[in-house]
Amino acid sequence: MGNALTKVTPKLIEELADRIHSKILAGEYPPGARLKQEILAGEFDVSRTPIREALSRGQRDRQPSPASERGGPDTIESRDQRNLPSASRA
Repeated sequence: MGNALTKVTPKLIEELADRIHSKILAGEYPPGARLKQEILAGEFDVSRTPIREALSRGQRDRQPSPASERGGPDTIESRDQRNLPSASRA
């Protein structure tokens, strides 16, 4: 999965972190969903290394979940979606 020849740059990591965050806010990854590096690497056509770094960046930019503090898989917490517009306002 993913492109093994992907050059990992700060710009790529930032772009991936932003794209993943946008998908979270859009509801494409539901709360509690596990973000598997292999799946994301295939989805974004990159290797796991920039995905891992983008997820780490995302966790530094927000409070870590209890699962990630224990070294568990990355999951989407409800707080990641707190800025979503509610259906009643749509």
